[in-house]
Amino acid sequence: MPAPGSPAGDADPDRADFFADSEGVARFKITPDGALLKERPSGGGWVHTAPRVDFERLDATTDAEIERQEIADLVEDALELEAGSLTALAARLQVRPSSVRRWRRGRVMPSIAHQQRLKCLFAAL
Repeated sequence: MPAPGSPAGDADPDRADFFADSEGVARFKITPDGALLKERPSGGGWVHTAPRVDFERLDATTDAEIERQEIADLVEDALELEAGSLTALAARLQVRPSSVRRWRRGRVMPSIAHQQRLKCLFAAL
């Protein structure tokens, strides 16, 4: 196993994923032994890096925040079904486009009836 900060040698770049980090978008991957590797910007191999997770913020996340994010994700998925048309999705849900926009941003929660309508869009698939 290479020392931290040294190239990972035989790492398979085809199994990497792109993620955003503090320097922009980069390729990362996890080795079979659980080490996190980041591709060097010049493409000259892989280096070990420490994952950065704000565990304090993660622990402070409320159920309401999680629920708002789930609805925002559901709206994003519904928009994909409507080919990105906010107006078409709003018409299908019988609401104003501004309502869909606020749900998407997590500013307000849709009513239970509208949440059910959103979920029904996927049940038909």
